[in-house]
Amino acid sequence: MKHTLFILLCLYCLVPCHAQRKQVEKHAQGLVKREYFVKKGVWQGAYTEYFDRVKIMEGQYADGLRVGLWNFRDCDGGVSFSGKYTADEPDSVWVYRDKEHVLSEIYYDWGEVDSVKGYYENGTLAYELRYEGNAVENIGLAKAYWPNGQIKEVFPIRNSKLDGVYEAYFENGQLHRQTEYKEGLRYSVLGAYAPDGTPCEDGTLQRGEGFCLMYYLPEVGDTSSLKPRAMYNYKEGVLVGEKLFELDGKTKGMFAIRGNKRISQVKATLSSGDPLLTITSEQYHYTEGDWGEEKGRMALMFEGDLSRDSTFSRMPAFQQGNKGLVAYFTKEIKYPKTAVAVGAGGKVEVVFRVSSTGEIEGIKIFKGSHMLLNKSAVEVVRNAPRFTPSFTYGVPVWVTFTLPVNFQNKVHWQM
Repeated sequence: MKHTLFILLCLYCLVPCHAQRKQVEKHAQGLVKREYFVKKGVWQGAYTEYFDRVKIMEGQYADGLRVGLWNFRDCDGGVSFSGKYTADEPDSVWVYRDKEHVLSEIYYDWGEVDSVKGYYENGTLAYELRYEGNAVENIGLAKAYWPNGQIKEVFPIRNSKLDGVYEAYFENGQLHRQTEYKEGLRYSVLGAYAPDGTPCEDGTLQRGEGFCLMYYLPEVGDTSSLKPRAMYNYKEGVLVGEKLFELDGKTKGMFAIRGNKRISQVKATLSSGDPLLTITSEQYHYTEGDWGEEKGRMALMFEGDLSRDSTFSRMPAFQQGNKGLVAYFTKEIKYPKTAVAVGAGGKVEVVFRVSSTGEIEGIKIFKGSHMLLNKSAVEVVRNAPRFTPSFTYGVPVWVTFTLPVNFQNKVHWQM
């Protein structure tokens, strides 16, 4: 009998080692809270994330993979969306809403996008995408529309990238430009036109060499000449430089693109014209290779000429907007005591991606300082809550952020 009791007691003591263990993370003095379960070091069971005590994300894990229905919502009751995962891949239909208004519907087939529809606030179609043909080439066609129903952009797709003749139209139906793309990159300019059909300069880009010129979109009914917005320079099919213009035609900025760096230079000269000094600054230039392709063939959709300056886009937002952003970073950023003791200081620039579900991914140090400060800055970003994702034509898209954190006598941050 004693031996039996001893064996039962041993088995009882071993059970907790293999059972699910609930984990609770709290950051920024409890402003962000995450609850999840772990079994044998792998996420298993329910996952819930809160911001300011409001549930903003919930779903299930099985063997470390997302499964079943997941729900996402803003803590202020704005944007919400839900969809199903199968073995960590989005599946079936995902619906995005802004309160009662449907923003978009995305139809997946186990991680692969089958079709997409985005809508304006009045419910009219703003964007549609459909793939056809075999799964290897991923041939498809996307179209964007003006609010009056006129076609705005046509995106030919092959192998999940823009490939073919892209077309852009004005709201009056007049063709604005045609540009040939190859494997996601501008290859040749084929013509550009003003709203009245008059030809205008589009650049010299042919077979990946030369420049192409982009314009500000005119107001409806505006018949004045188009105003240049940007000039992009290409060499051997690769973007190597850009020049940006103000509406009045003045130069806004000039940049050289070198790998993942966007470099600008300001040169000062003496009255004689002799050089005095050159100030060079660098920004992170985000390329597809930095992040890999977005799951579900979504990264290509808005690389056209008109999309990036579209008034139908919205940038990602922190939970509770600027109020929530200030509250989180004020409470979460800490100057490491060891770094203070050794006199370490300086600015750390962290770059990261906000995914189409608003989650933070691909955190990197662009410009670092002391290793302790780098680690502290990365942890602040990693612990941040899920954002409201970015939308173009009502469809969620990923974007990138740069967060500079200054560690001096007092920690400063910018967003």
